[in-house]
Amino acid sequence: MADYTVTISSTDEICFKTDSVIQEWINDAVAAKIHHNKEILIAKYVQHCTSNEVQMKVTSVDQINHARELGLAVFAEEMTYDVNNKG
Repeated sequence: MADYTVTISSTDEICFKTDSVIQEWINDAVAAKIHHNKEILIAKYVQHCTSNEVQMKVTSVDQINHARELGLAVFAEEMTYDVNNKG
């Protein structure tokens, strides 16, 4: 389990709180992002395993961990970007 901290100014906090309960909003935003990425990753995993005749794992937890082992779940901070490549 991971914990993340966000720091905002007191003025930004006032603005944020005018229409949101901050912790609930953060929890909902993170959950939605995770759900979206999970769907994409599992589809990529299934496609890879099917195309390469790799035995798929049964549970989504095992599938995601296997995708990571197979190099399909690359973390954003692990990616290198070519700033000269416009495509």
